[in-house]
Amino acid sequence: MDLKKVIIPGGSGFIGDYVSRYFVDRGFEVVVLSRTKVGFVNGIRYVFWDAVTIDKWVEFLEGAFAVINLTGRSINCRFTKKNKEEIFQSRVDSVKILLEACNQSKVPPMVFIQTSSIGYYGNTVELCTEDSPVGSDFLAKVCSVWEDSFWAKPFSTTRKVVLRFGIVLDNGGGALQRMLPWVKWYLGGKHGNGKQSISWIHLEDLSRMFEFTIKTSTIEGTFNAVADFPVSNAGFMSTLREVLHKPWAPPVPSIAVRLAAFLFMHTDSNVLLHGVGCTSKKIQQMGFVFKYPKLKQALNDLLR
Repeated sequence: MDLKKVIIPGGSGFIGDYVSRYFVDRGFEVVVLSRTKVGFVNGIRYVFWDAVTIDKWVEFLEGAFAVINLTGRSINCRFTKKNKEEIFQSRVDSVKILLEACNQSKVPPMVFIQTSSIGYYGNTVELCTEDSPVGSDFLAKVCSVWEDSFWAKPFSTTRKVVLRFGIVLDNGGGALQRMLPWVKWYLGGKHGNGKQSISWIHLEDLSRMFEFTIKTSTIEGTFNAVADFPVSNAGFMSTLREVLHKPWAPPVPSIAVRLAAFLFMHTDSNVLLHGVGCTSKKIQQMGFVFKYPKLKQALNDLLR
């Protein structure tokens, strides 16, 4: 068993790049399973896989400390029939093939962390815990089947954990990067009525949570990976404007959000107009402590 080898399927995106560097900086051997990169880059080994079939990448699972599965087509797109199918299949297929590979390993990984989304809870005004019911919209159904696929095969030697995260904040990509131009051009007002909840997490805290989960042998099951202080959309945009030293901005009506999402952002407007607030007390009770528990603190760190 190699207690320093971490396998990160789908680790070529902005979250995966940061998480990979995070573990390398702490002395771990990191192997990223990727469709686009092969070889060594900055101390990270990239191995090709298609996320569908068993191939040479399987040998790297043998005796690994942990698997952190980040595979999944981005939801930052229009929800056409084709895109929906790709969002669904990219998640379910990768889980199934990784579980099959672990099952075939002579020495399977000690822990398998499957990432998921708080989209599991759907669009709701209730503060959600890990025991809250699954929602009814498209993303909720994707998350439900995704997680069910993960739990379908139990392993006696591999500890299994699901981390559901919301908006991941970083200045190198993701939702925050897409918001910044609008705020800088004085268009950073609330979206729609602004009451939709936003649950978020600083990317450094997410990486720290991965490490904490790997190293804490008592952690097993499903956990919300979000800061414990969700905010409204209006509150989020107000704090972002404050950190960027921008004055008040006019609210953006729902119809304008829908048009902008379709014409300029090429995404589904419900990503902006729907929301869910979650608590992360469960993982905090296991001993995890956030470095950035409050939104303003997180944004100041990222945008100072």
